[in-house]
Amino acid sequence: MKIRNIFPTLFLLILISLSSYAQEEEQSVERAQILSVNINQETNTVDATVLAPKINNAVFNSTTAKFSELIDGKRYPMKFFRFEEIGGQNQEVYSILFVLDWSGSMREEQRLVKAKKAIFNTIQSISLPPGSKFYLTAFHDDIFENVEVNKSNIEAELEKYYVPLPRQGKGTDLYRATIVKTQEMQNFEGNKIILLLSDGENDLMMNQHYKNTGTTPPTPADVFNVVSEEDAKSNLAFYPIGLGSRADTTFLKRLPELTQNSKDRYIYSESPDDLLNIFLTVIAQYSVTYRVKLIPSREKEVFKGESRELQLDWQAKGLPTAMLAFYDYAGGSFIEPINLGISQSTYTTTFWLIYMLIGAGIVGALLALLMYMVPWLKKREFKTKYVIPYVPEKNKIRRDPITQDAFEEGDDVVVKCKQMTSLETWNALGHCPNYPNCMEFADPCNGSGGEDIQSNFFSQQGVFRVLNWLWFGATGGFAAWVLYAIVQIVNVNWLYNWTSSYFNSEEMTARLLELRGGESFLKNIPEMVDQTLIGLFIGVCLIIAIAVVEERGHSRKFSFWRIFIRGTVGVFVSFLVFFSGYIFQYLVLPQPFLAGIIIWAIFGVAFGAILSLNSTVEAKKGIIGGVISSLASYLIYYGISYITPDDVLAKLLSFIALGGVLGALIVTVLSNLEDFELIYLSPQEYTGMKKPISKWLKKGMEIYIGRSSKCYVFVKWEDEYVDDRHAKLIYQGGSVHIIPLFETMVNGVIVPENQKTALQGDDIIQLGRYSISRMQYKEKRS
Repeated sequence: MKIRNIFPTLFLLILISLSSYAQEEEQSVERAQILSVNINQETNTVDATVLAPKINNAVFNSTTAKFSELIDGKRYPMKFFRFEEIGGQNQEVYSILFVLDWSGSMREEQRLVKAKKAIFNTIQSISLPPGSKFYLTAFHDDIFENVEVNKSNIEAELEKYYVPLPRQGKGTDLYRATIVKTQEMQNFEGNKIILLLSDGENDLMMNQHYKNTGTTPPTPADVFNVVSEEDAKSNLAFYPIGLGSRADTTFLKRLPELTQNSKDRYIYSESPDDLLNIFLTVIAQYSVTYRVKLIPSREKEVFKGESRELQLDWQAKGLPTAMLAFYDYAGGSFIEPINLGISQSTYTTTFWLIYMLIGAGIVGALLALLMYMVPWLKKREFKTKYVIPYVPEKNKIRRDPITQDAFEEGDDVVVKCKQMTSLETWNALGHCPNYPNCMEFADPCNGSGGEDIQSNFFSQQGVFRVLNWLWFGATGGFAAWVLYAIVQIVNVNWLYNWTSSYFNSEEMTARLLELRGGESFLKNIPEMVDQTLIGLFIGVCLIIAIAVVEERGHSRKFSFWRIFIRGTVGVFVSFLVFFSGYIFQYLVLPQPFLAGIIIWAIFGVAFGAILSLNSTVEAKKGIIGGVISSLASYLIYYGISYITPDDVLAKLLSFIALGGVLGALIVTVLSNLEDFELIYLSPQEYTGMKKPISKWLKKGMEIYIGRSSKCYVFVKWEDEYVDDRHAKLIYQGGSVHIIPLFETMVNGVIVPENQKTALQGDDIIQLGRYSISRMQYKEKRS
């Protein structure tokens, strides 16, 4: 019976051994490695640190090494700006100890096999300064001796730590191992460096050491005291590496905090496949490496947060084959790109002031265009569509309704509505002579004879309403760019430094490095600050600009308080959206365009919700309008930034375009979504102005019309026949009703006071038979 059980065990042991051997053959013994990549805006280069192993007489220099970038499936060659060897003249002596967790849990996910492979390849690849040495040890319930290792004996020493069979692995005496190995470092020369790899917590369940020796197991406090004491005696660097989710992160994180070394830190690795890169990155700080400064291709010298893969192709005599190395990185963001094609010395105060003047000129030119060119074009369109030469009619004489002069053949007459009018009379009045009384006739006109173009641009009447929102939005975009330019002029390094110190703290760094894209995020902190500020400026300036134009569009009393409330909320919301958006782009969705779509959609929701605060805009419709206009504006912004080579000019133009498009779109969308509104017919200076009323009516509120500034429909012009609270509107049973409090006419008929009268679409409301205050009720719901 016992003999039968031996064969399966032996067979399983053979399989494990073969599996370990096969996996060790998967990876090349020696390899080049790109250890880090940084974007250097001072030299306008991409800086890379490279580890190239010493193989035969192979030379690593600017002739044998070629670099390129893979971006969106296409490879772009890079040129050398500078090439230097670092660490070759290092006179420091280092003793580097690998402490390997040999507990039973290291069998999972081939952790032990891959950890041994990573240690083997690290030692084969690294060249240490003269006098420096590598050491290897391991621990489970027992602690093993330190052995000096090198390229010749490392394979044999690693073979001693075989993969344990299932249920035969031992525990993890982590605390005692840490104490013993820290104390033993005093026997080594030079600077002491410990790389402690562990995948679990301190586990003494099956440990007989303390029972056999009669000693007490150490506590974390005991470990920390020993580390502090030993660090005080010599220069100690601790690099604990937590492997997997069950690693004792709290304990391991504390170890480097106790040393005086500024380089050491805790490193978390979810996968054992990352161990080689971790080992190489740590030890490269103390070994011979190469630092290269690279100039990107002119086509790709602007970094907008897109994923890039730096490739090294090393071909030299003495190499058995070409060596390739790769490194994924990203820089900048779509909103705040990094342009290595422009020297930082270009961005002087004068430079920014010149662009401010350019922007002011653009906004001023836009205002002039909208004030004069658009009305001129509309008048030309009017003349083309509605003005014809008079053709005499048989046995019929036509006269001008004002001058009573008979029309002669060829006279210019307007045929826009039922009433034929001479062009001179129409131009003098700005509308049909019968308007708006004609809408109350027995055979009423449809109101097409109303005034299309007002002389006052800021009246927001007719087409000027959309144009006002467009111009105010564009001005808001320009204001955001001005604030951005001021930040570039004023030294805000304190903000960059404070933010960098926060995110580069040991705890935060460790957390970020656990995430995909965390390394690139940490290297782009200044761009994150800039993007957050830009988003904040855009959000606040656009919200305030649109709030101002929305407030100006009402007959009610202008309120700075309502604008202040929306602006204040906009500060906080814009900060949260664009700050979290940058993090989202780097750590969740490293696709700038798609990430931008999501970020701006969220901003659109917030924008529409804020716009509805203390305003006529319904929250639901405001959000719909905000999302649609924000996404459309973002696409235009993206397009301008994509095709314009000058990123400063692109930002200026795109900010102005973004604001203008957003303003024009949101007022158009909101107008189309409005269910009920009032359109002022007279007095003339307010003709065509629209007053949305859906939001408050649907909330069950009463809307008062009158001369009191507290009335929602505020009659702020002189009209002696209108009282402070003249009438009110209510919404009941799916219909809008008017309840006159004083004499009121609907379609020329006096309606009963203090009684409900249902309104129909296009009804004309007049506040008394002698009143000049007339408005048309519009119902646009389907």
